[in-house]
Amino acid sequence: MLKLKLYGILLSGLFALSIASVSAQQPTQEKTVVLYDPLFWKDDLKLSTDQCKKIKDINFEFFQRINSLTQEDRGRVPAKAAEFLSDRSEKIWSTFQPRQKKKWKKIWSIES
Repeated sequence: MLKLKLYGILLSGLFALSIASVSAQQPTQEKTVVLYDPLFWKDDLKLSTDQCKKIKDINFEFFQRINSLTQEDRGRVPAKAAEFLSDRSEKIWSTFQPRQKKKWKKIWSIES
């Protein structure tokens, strides 16, 4: 039950932090944040089997790190979650080929 509450708080915090971090970025900054799982768009992005596996591994690592937070970490959950999310985003972004990065940006410019 405690884990479920912690996940609820964590997901709410992640969402708020992701919105804040994206909106806080300056227009001249070119950093792209990958908040959502690109595997949902694997056909549009033309992800290879290796890329899909790598993204699954990155997602698994992210959730393992979240799951490893203990009761003592409770006060730092939002900061740690933002750190983990940023790390996940960078790893996934580095998995994309240049054309896939362009496509990802295009998908999110249409969705916004």
